[in-house]
Amino acid sequence: NYDILIAFQYGITIKALAGSKPSTNFITKVGWMHGYDEKMIQKKYYLTADKMICVSKESAERLRRDLDNQVEVDYCYNLLDERVILEKAKHTLETLQNNVPKFVSVGRLSEEKGYSRLIDIVKQLSDEGFAFQLKIVGNGPKFQTLQKKIEESDLAEVVILCGKQSNPYKIVAEAD
Repeated sequence: NYDILIAFQYGITIKALAGSKPSTNFITKVGWMHGYDEKMIQKKYYLTADKMICVSKESAERLRRDLDNQVEVDYCYNLLDERVILEKAKHTLETLQNNVPKFVSVGRLSEEKGYSRLIDIVKQLSDEGFAFQLKIVGNGPKFQTLQKKIEESDLAEVVILCGKQSNPYKIVAEAD
């Protein structure tokens, strides 16, 4: 007996929300648009929600239009304290090579995040002669698989898996 159901992303979670049946007389269904369904592929599912939440005012206004004002739409910015992030970013490591562009990605190392594909792209660019480095901050079920793929692709000097970090901002600050 839940008071509220929240689908925190479009995709399978919004489909599950749409198909859920209330077990009490009062249950609120909230869809959280963390990103944007550009082609409104899942519009029919959004229309089953009592409320949709976006992560910006602009996205909320767009979604409201895309749903023809048939569902209440609001927004809630990500809850990050910019001052804390900027302070943490001051503690840079400067461990990457200085003479090549530096990229950093922070995320969960899971299938849907596309890191395996990213490594394929890095391999292609590296083979084409582009010089750069990529640090990937995060952990997840694909960590070992990605590490093995990096080693087998001879990308150990190009792609560095940093694992989970208590302060990822010091690594992000290294990026070009």
